[in-house]
Amino acid sequence: MKKFEEEMKEWFGSPTGFNMEFQSGYEAYCALIKRFKGYRSPVDHQAEIGKIELQNLKYREEIARMQKSLRKKNKAIKELNGAVKKSKARLKECEKLRIEANNEAAMEYSRKCEVVEERAEFKREIEKLKPQLEKQQPELPEVPQFVADWYEENKDNLEIAVFSINIDTSRIYVGDGSNIKNWFSSMQNKPIETIFSMKNGYTVAKEKKYLLKHKSLVIYGDEDEETDADELYLNAEGNFTIYPYDAKIFTQSEIDSMETGSYEQIEVEE
Repeated sequence: MKKFEEEMKEWFGSPTGFNMEFQSGYEAYCALIKRFKGYRSPVDHQAEIGKIELQNLKYREEIARMQKSLRKKNKAIKELNGAVKKSKARLKECEKLRIEANNEAAMEYSRKCEVVEERAEFKREIEKLKPQLEKQQPELPEVPQFVADWYEENKDNLEIAVFSINIDTSRIYVGDGSNIKNWFSSMQNKPIETIFSMKNGYTVAKEKKYLLKHKSLVIYGDEDEETDADELYLNAEGNFTIYPYDAKIFTQSEIDSMETGSYEQIEVEE
């Protein structure tokens, strides 16, 4: 109350202050109310200060919370910016790789096109030269199957085999030896030239095939009666059959190695 008392004394002692002698009680009351209506006691004042400090503390806590949240958000924004920056760098790198890949693919396609064109040009050149090559290439010899078999058996030592068979054929007459010896004995076959030219390839002659029909017939019936006759064919067992479909089919080389004087050769069409 010291401050209040000092203000009262100052106010009562001032020329414009309160004068108890010339004012009634009511007037004095009104004057006091008017003068000290906003007065706060130290306790009230201290309580108000406490409220303000408490409010300020709440404000500071809120500010601290907001600052903490803001720091987190700033950190998240910073991380996001870093991720965006990395993503942009990665996208830029991917775009670079895509361009390089496209360029490489284009170059590879171009190289393939060049190869295709070169092959096509090479093929055209071959087609142009093919008639000349065909003219220059010797005609492949055509030989019987038994000659082809003999060649395949002896091609690794062909010179020795030819020398040996020529010695053998010089001691026989044509038709007295095996098929291959008879073939070497016939100069019409040009055996030496033909055998060595087979190194470049050959074709096997398609041999004709035959049925062997005996020149005799089988007669059925008496002389006074009407008779039937059947032809006789040689089968695989060396016996006769009256049915052509049961007869054996022979090649010419097989027939040449047989005694077929009493048989007629009936050619079998393929």
